[in-house]
Amino acid sequence: DLDYVGVYWCMATIYETKKADYKNALFYYQMAMEMDFPDAIERMAEAYLGDELGLEKDEKTALRLFKKAAKLGNAAAQYNLGMAYACGYYGVTADRKTALHWLKKSAKGENPLACLQMGLYYYYTVKTEAAYKKAFYLFTDAYNLGENEAIINIGLCYLQGNGVKENKKEAVQCFKAAAKMSSSGVAYHNLGICYENGFGVRKDYKKAIEMYGKAVENGEKAGLEGIKNVYLKMGENKSKL
Repeated sequence: DLDYVGVYWCMATIYETKKADYKNALFYYQMAMEMDFPDAIERMAEAYLGDELGLEKDEKTALRLFKKAAKLGNAAAQYNLGMAYACGYYGVTADRKTALHWLKKSAKGENPLACLQMGLYYYYTVKTEAAYKKAFYLFTDAYNLGENEAIINIGLCYLQGNGVKENKKEAVQCFKAAAKMSSSGVAYHNLGICYENGFGVRKDYKKAIEMYGKAVENGEKAGLEGIKNVYLKMGENKSKL
């Protein structure tokens, strides 16, 4: 049976990712799911939320499959189930305790999104010294597991000295890396703050305006307020001369 389920899973992923043959992919995912293969159950749950596999959207079935796959140890399903309870998705009642239960399990299973979410929880909700340290390690795990934008949170830890020794120069390098990798508006905004205030770099209002402008271009509207503040500072400096 293990040999068969492995073949079904391989065939399904080949048909989906290599051949874009979603009809055959669905057939083999269903075969693997019927043999209780956790990865296939999780993939079918995603399909019931509506994607290229073509199933009619059915959140109730998706939730049932996420629960089943999560109990079988699938980290992606544990993450999706945790977020469902965190946000009240798929008709469930929001429940922080249950959400944390599944997100912690998913993070232990090295799901990068779960690592990021748990890091955010410890950093912004718990906010103790021990929590900041946990957050820093979780952000680092998330980044190392492929969640590139987690480096913004790592940079924030360095900038504020939370969970790790303060190192503003390292923070700037993290924000620059995020901006380069994903054109993150948040990363550009943070760089604007650094140039405006001389955090880890020489204070440079012109560069700050440039970074805030790129933040706005990439969807971070807070960059507009940043530009306004820098121009005000520039005006104040001129009036003192």
